[in-house]
Amino acid sequence: MAFLLLLPLLVSGFLVCLKDPTVYCRLHRYEGQMLYFLVGRYGIYCFLAAMFVTAALAGLFSHDWGVLCPE
Repeated sequence: MAFLLLLPLLVSGFLVCLKDPTVYCRLHRYEGQMLYFLVGRYGIYCFLAAMFVTAALAGLFSHDWGVLCPE
């Protein structure tokens, strides 16, 4: 069960490590657990960025605009 919770973080962090040229160039310095920690850290960054964007969009579109836009 814990693996299913960690898998999206590790996959998204791995994709960031492969697609970002600055991270990809420094990727060979790490091995073993440090590589997993690096991938996990970037996965958490992706998760926090997605949560921030979701919260901003929900706050922007989910409340009543009747005060600002009267009919």
